[in-house]
Amino acid sequence: GGVTQGELRSLVSSNRVVTLGSFNDNAENSRSAGETDISSAVQGHRYVVTGYSSATGRYTLHNPWGSRHLRLTFDQLMQLGGKLQYSDR
Repeated sequence: GGVTQGELRSLVSSNRVVTLGSFNDNAENSRSAGETDISSAVQGHRYVVTGYSSATGRYTLHNPWGSRHLRLTFDQLMQLGGKLQYSDR
């Protein structure tokens, strides 16, 4: 199951609300790792996927806490094993 990289890019660019969360143990809530490191992700937490940069190949994940946002590649998102949800429109 799951979505392909192309499908995720399409969802993100379609004005739908796309969220990702319920990550596996690779999400360590590390405060020292940085926004491009999967260990910075928080388990049991949802992020809103707000964009994709074709220049960097990274998706922007907005943290509702207002800080500690993430910029991760598709492969990194797959390593986190999160649950993707999106609105119908």
